[in-house]
Amino acid sequence: MKTKRLILGLTALLSGICILSGCNGKGGDTTPVCTELEDTNQLLETPLTDEASVEFDRFLADYETKDFFEPQSGVAYGKAVLAQNGVVDGDTMAFTTVNGHYIKCRLNGINTPESTANVEAWGVKASAFAKKIFASATEFCIVNDIDAYGKVDSTSSQRLISFIWYKTKEGKWRLYNLECVEQCYSRNFLFTDSALGYLKYFTKAQEKGETCKYRVFGTADPDYKGSDNVKEVTCYYVRHHYDEIGTSYETGSSGYYLHVTGLVVGMMGDNLVIRDLYRDEEQSDDEPLECMYAYAGFGSALTSKVKVGYVVRFFCRTSTFPAGTSNIQLTDLNVNTSSEDPYRFVSYAPTNVHYKEWVGEDTTFGYDYDPIDLTELPVTKSSDLDTYFGKYVKINVTIRKATYDIDEDGTTVTFDNYYRESFNSSTHVLSATTIYAWATTSMSTDAEGNVKGTPLNLRIDAATGLRYNDFEVDHTYTLKAYMARYYDNYQLQLFNFEPQYKYIEDITA
Repeated sequence: MKTKRLILGLTALLSGICILSGCNGKGGDTTPVCTELEDTNQLLETPLTDEASVEFDRFLADYETKDFFEPQSGVAYGKAVLAQNGVVDGDTMAFTTVNGHYIKCRLNGINTPESTANVEAWGVKASAFAKKIFASATEFCIVNDIDAYGKVDSTSSQRLISFIWYKTKEGKWRLYNLECVEQCYSRNFLFTDSALGYLKYFTKAQEKGETCKYRVFGTADPDYKGSDNVKEVTCYYVRHHYDEIGTSYETGSSGYYLHVTGLVVGMMGDNLVIRDLYRDEEQSDDEPLECMYAYAGFGSALTSKVKVGYVVRFFCRTSTFPAGTSNIQLTDLNVNTSSEDPYRFVSYAPTNVHYKEWVGEDTTFGYDYDPIDLTELPVTKSSDLDTYFGKYVKINVTIRKATYDIDEDGTTVTFDNYYRESFNSSTHVLSATTIYAWATTSMSTDAEGNVKGTPLNLRIDAATGLRYNDFEVDHTYTLKAYMARYYDNYQLQLFNFEPQYKYIEDITA
């Protein structure tokens, strides 16, 4: 068989050179012929994805008017717009359909390594590949054969099963799911054919990957810093050295494996907010101790192992979420408590004999988990809160009404309310609530009687047990919460409802 050497000079996503020889063969011979990659990060050629582009022709006539969300059977398809921060990872994306439905899609036929709650080899690079592809796309069309594959996945989030077609700047339509397998960022998980006729392409992509052993098929991720390279860090160090130790979608680095010790000052479902037990060596004596949100993921059952006031020690990584923002979190927590696990999760209750070994006799920053008191801080603009970003704070807020637009069945409706609830698009289960508020010390009334102030909204995850009716318009509350960024402003992330800690106090006169 004649072999044609292809030297790839692509540098759009990751630098390096890959030489891939005749992966589709000649004259009907489809046996892949491989050469060793000189750089494992380089993009591969995708002849199968090129060939499959003809499969989109059947949707060209009317995809722009179709809504993927609405059909319950048959082939569903339709134009969609990528949501803000819509690329969750390599196989999960969020879109808005032509009729205004916000949907989260679980991509069919692929399963990329993890890069959010957990971080696995090639996971960050798979996400980086998706982000690069989707950022440069000019249009999207979502497709699925509901009769063959079902409408939603089997997880509790009930994401819509999807194939994602995207249009390049050159006007070509490409099937991302297939391209992901052909780039060897995922194995093939499409095992049943349908009216769409995609199986043959996925099968050939799998054969190429298995033969060439690229990426997830057998090549080690050179930028995956595993548990053999652990850094002992404080939350302060993580926040101020993130570019050195955190995940990077530009370089494809998974970030270092970290060992962190801290005091639990609050919990959101099974996730933690921890505070340093001592100041980092780079901190001055008058700087407040740093806090950080630690995302354990779903089903970790940490609430059965940990309570507020406990000292915890665990291994993790660090990432930004949503990706590209300045909200740094600890992720990929090992929550295994088995003594046989060298990277196990350890916690100490205040009654534990070893507790004071960590907090010391001086409990100023030990089991005294009081927040930074900002109740009298003058606030005239959001930047006045910059110093307290990522801290556990106590602050007064006044609940306000906000006017916003929302699409209901394709019709824009204007709401004037003090809260907004977010629901899963498929199950309609509540996921989170935003309560609109002002920082109380920022409020003023103009000559027309209009109240103005600096926004400081409340973010309530459904798992906390709190709802919108725990708050009233024009009431002022003293809150103890974790301060995170929200676009150009800040928001307070509220903890699980535990009255003994007085996280919420109505101080309305």
